[in-house]
Amino acid sequence: MQSEDRKLIAAFQAGDEEAFNALYRQYAGRVLAFARQITGSRTEAEDLTQETFLAAYKGLIGFRGQANLLTWIFSILVRRWRDQHRSAKPPLVAYIEGDEAQTEESLPSHRDGNPEHRLTAIAIGQALETLEPAFREAFVLVAVQGLTHREAACVLQQPVGTVKWRVAQATQRVRKRLQESDAEETKREAAYVRSLHT
Repeated sequence: MQSEDRKLIAAFQAGDEEAFNALYRQYAGRVLAFARQITGSRTEAEDLTQETFLAAYKGLIGFRGQANLLTWIFSILVRRWRDQHRSAKPPLVAYIEGDEAQTEESLPSHRDGNPEHRLTAIAIGQALETLEPAFREAFVLVAVQGLTHREAACVLQQPVGTVKWRVAQATQRVRKRLQESDAEETKREAAYVRSLHT
């Protein structure tokens, strides 16, 4: 755990309310981004983020630092989301409206103004929509949020091997979907070019 987090947690546990506000400012963006990526809804993600930090506020007084603070907060969010949506399949995963806190540099950014990157971001969202929630959660935690497999396993309360397998399977499925999207786009472009010459 980062030393600054330890100081803020200790300050909060000693009665300093502003310490929690500082932790909130530090992590709210990433938590909201993660919530949007698994729910696909900005409104639902905002509600889930608020509920998560409320639970964190109540639970932080007893937090002993056995896990990374962000990992602990993510685990609260996942539990609350699962409780609310045990049978519901979320809509399109919200990559195309991503938050500033989305940190995965290898993913294309739609904010750089490059139309190709925006199309790829949409395709990634569509690919993730086809994944079962357990695979989506593992993939987003590792490939998007940058957690290690061990940290993701802590969040999801699953064995590390299970998380590694789910991430690998999800990665294969996302790549396959992106390849299919590229092939479909190539066909559309070819058809458009042919139409110009008829």
